Parts: sequence; structure tokens; C-alpha cells
Amino acid sequence: MATDLTQQDFSQAEDFLVGYLTARVPDADFSPGSSVRDLCVTSIAHVLAFLRKELQSVKARQSLSQIALLPPDEDVDEAVDAILSNWFVTRKGALPALVSARLYFTARASFSLRADARFFHASGVGFAPASGETTVITGDSLEPVNTLANGTLYAATVLLKATTAGAPGNILAGRFSSTTYIDPLFAYAETLTDATGGTDTETTEDLIARAPLAISTRSLVKDRKSTRLNSSH
Repeated sequence: MATDLTQQDFSQAEDFLVGYLTARVPDADFSPGSSVRDLCVTSIAHVLAFLRKELQSVKARQSLSQIALLPPDEDVDEAVDAILSNWFVTRKGALPALVSARLYFTARASFSLRADARFFHASGVGFAPASGETTVITGDSLEPVNTLANGTLYAATVLLKATTAGAPGNILAGRFSSTTYIDPLFAYAETLTDATGGTDTETTEDLIARAPLAISTRSLVKDRKSTRLNSSH
């Protein structure tokens, strides 16, 4: 865990050492600039300040109410996960966005949508077939679509999933800027609705806020199970 020390931390450590040593060695000179102070106080104050700050940090990590006041970092995240794991409450992971897309072709013919096909949004977010498998789409299933610019095209509707989990996958409806190779008759692909469902990994702040309800819900479920078991005897 990272420990950032301030001048106030050093001053408090020095004040503590001066008070402690003065009470035990009243005849010694611990005034600023004295050799005794430099040897017995100043040289040790840095170590004491570090240890005191570390102790405060460790204590804070034992309580959700206190850990929420610490600066956010990976150690804080891990500590929160460890505390809440005692109640079987876990952090929600990131989820990929899903979207229904239409693939347009210049003629009606069967084609194979490969599992490794990719559709790229202008933002750089990539999408792949949600099934994760190569799918054969027959020409009979393609729907004729009249467009002013392209005449009659034939469309297939497929479900796509963002290749990277997270909120950036929630793209707005529109045409994909580029794709990998699909088929010689392939014209372009677009989404008619916005992509939804993409969520980032739950933040520690949100996890702590959700924890009381999650813990109470688990307690209610446990109590109901216990009641049913007791009533069955």
C-alpha cells in the first residue's frame, strides 16, 4: 500500500518523541538544533511517522466506514473485496454491450458469418457475433430492402456483442465504419438501435454503497431457509 507522508506527519512524530523522551530523560536538551534532538528525535521521526501512517491505514482497512475515507487505489479495492467476501458479497464485473445489427448484401445468397468476424464502430469499439460460433445464414432468410442509393439490398439480422466489456460498448445506432471480410456480396452493416448492457467493473464507492442492502438480503434469504428447515422437523 502506498503511504504518502506530509510535513505535518513528521512534526507530529517529532512532538511525540520530544514529549516521550523529555518525560523519561528530563535533564536532556531536546530543543530544536540541539545535537541530542538531532540524534534521538529528528533521525527517528521519519521512521515513526511512516509506521504511524501505516498503522492508521491498516486500521482503516478493517472497517468499511473508514476505508471509504482513504484515497482510492488498488490496495483499497482489494481490502474492500476481502472484507465483503466474509458476507459473500462480490464486486460486479464488467459486462459487454449487445446490439442487434443488420448486414446488407447486394444479392440473395447463403453465406457463413464466421465467429471471428469483426464490426468496428467509429469510436474503435469492436463487435463480434454474440453466438461465438460460425453461423450459416441461408439466402431464403435474407429480407429484401429498398434503398434510394443502392437499389434493392438483402438484409440479415444478427446479434452482436462488444469484444471488450464496459460502458464504451454502448454505441449509438448507425453504420459500422469498417468490418473484417464477410462475403463477396456484403455491402455494409449497421445497427438500428443503440447498443445496451455494457457496464464497467463496479467501483469501490458503489460496492460499499450497495453492501448494506446486499448483506441484509442475504440475511433474509438465510433466515427464510432456516425457518423452512425448522418447520419441516
